[in-house]
Amino acid sequence: MQNNMRAFDPFFNQSLGLENIFNSLQEFQKPNSKYPPYNIVKGPNSYAIQFALAGWRMDELSINIEKNVLTVRGDKDYSIKSDEDQFVHQGISERSFIQQFTIGDRVFINDATLNNGMLEINMGVTIPDEEKPINIPINSQPELLMENS
Repeated sequence: MQNNMRAFDPFFNQSLGLENIFNSLQEFQKPNSKYPPYNIVKGPNSYAIQFALAGWRMDELSINIEKNVLTVRGDKDYSIKSDEDQFVHQGISERSFIQQFTIGDRVFINDATLNNGMLEINMGVTIPDEEKPINIPINSQPELLMENS
């Protein structure tokens, strides 16, 4: 990690309070597993992450946030499978997994649902009043227009 940080030295040494940005850039170099498959959906002031988790139960999944990192973990309970069952073909993967996403300071979790094999984590985005767009009314001054004519 120290060697990779050297690329950011000119910026890192002149930036205060932005260490988390540089640390996040380092995280991009880590490979992220493609299992389980997921979608990220962006709305006007929201995000949703949708995981395809056929055959998973709620008690085998956990979701938590620590230091702006959203972690979704699946620990498959293999003890409930019968030893007598033998697969002719096993196309549905049921391996344990960890998926992590860096989320912004203004992103918050609304809820998470597991329905019909889809885990959906719904998030909202808080926009501070000072960053919301402001409409400026346009006024006319008819008396000034008539004087100049």
